[in-house]
Amino acid sequence: DYVFWGSDDKSGRIFRVDKISGLEETVVGGGKQFIWFLVSDKKETIYAGTMTSQKQGGEKAAIIVSSNQGNNWQKVSELLPSQTDYQGFADSRELSSEGYLYFNYYGDAYRVRKSP
Repeated sequence: DYVFWGSDDKSGRIFRVDKISGLEETVVGGGKQFIWFLVSDKKETIYAGTMTSQKQGGEKAAIIVSSNQGNNWQKVSELLPSQTDYQGFADSRELSSEGYLYFNYYGDAYRVRKSP
């Protein structure tokens, strides 16, 4: 089991710490974005949302997901290149009882979940 947290220092990093050994590792890194949120199903799946850090920098905010406690990540949604500072998704901050992550971007609502 792990504890995860995301950076808010424009480095795009997600960290994982083993609850038993205390070993810390970076499982996602690079880029210039903020990790805006992390949401977990408390088992294997972790969702992360990014927020752009600069205006017209060509960054693309995204939702990424790991289905194996951070070992591998896949992009599930991405915005167009940034036109303003702090462009990104708003989210529900927790999964629904059916396992969906709800998020929105300027009035358009989305939901994703890992296949059962």
